[in-house]
Amino acid sequence: MWSQLNNQFKDSRMSKKPFVVLIGTQSSGSSAIAGVAYHIGVWLGDDLGGRYGHNPDNRCGFEDRTFSRWIRWHVPCLSGRLWQPPTLEAQLRQWIKALTREAWDRGQIPGGKYPHFSVLGNMFTQILGDRLRVIDCHRPLADSIASLQRLWPQEANVATIQKRLWDGKKRFLAAVPAEQRLRVKYYDLLKNPLAETQRIATWLGLTPTPEQLDRAVQIVHPEMQHVGKSR
Repeated sequence: MWSQLNNQFKDSRMSKKPFVVLIGTQSSGSSAIAGVAYHIGVWLGDDLGGRYGHNPDNRCGFEDRTFSRWIRWHVPCLSGRLWQPPTLEAQLRQWIKALTREAWDRGQIPGGKYPHFSVLGNMFTQILGDRLRVIDCHRPLADSIASLQRLWPQEANVATIQKRLWDGKKRFLAAVPAEQRLRVKYYDLLKNPLAETQRIATWLGLTPTPEQLDRAVQIVHPEMQHVGKSR
């Protein structure tokens, strides 16, 4: 009985723990910003990957690999495939719950990053409510389009994909109270990674160690920026 009561108490406390959702267009600097968050105490999962690699200590996309593969098939604005909102919402709830438990055991804050999240604002707000914390990974739309076109020169729909994500992000942010969202400008992060890292930590109520701050700063790679360098 005591074990059951303890589990119920734990679940109750976990249900109030903030959950960080990082949103942005593709090539918006979201991987760098997610990497900063990860190294100062935001738990994003133990199997991370993405376009920029799979090593959280060097280069990584900081996306939950299993969940991102699943969700790619269920968000129509990018894939063009049909999806079932109840099924997607159930999976999203399950994923959030699992990450929250993992983060709790590590004394961290749970969170997630994936470009498709920009168009799932209604689900995140419904599931998380006051728990939701949104980091807006901001880069001018024209620059993120140009950057993705460099990466996908054979893809004719880059601008359309990016515009859908951009519009979805705007709707998402408009539905979130100001105190629950933070804009992080990619170019500000490149210019002064330590200051932006500290700003993110303060907003999340985290107190990273000097070692954590150093790892967070080192994960930012200005040399990977090929568009908008003069900004």
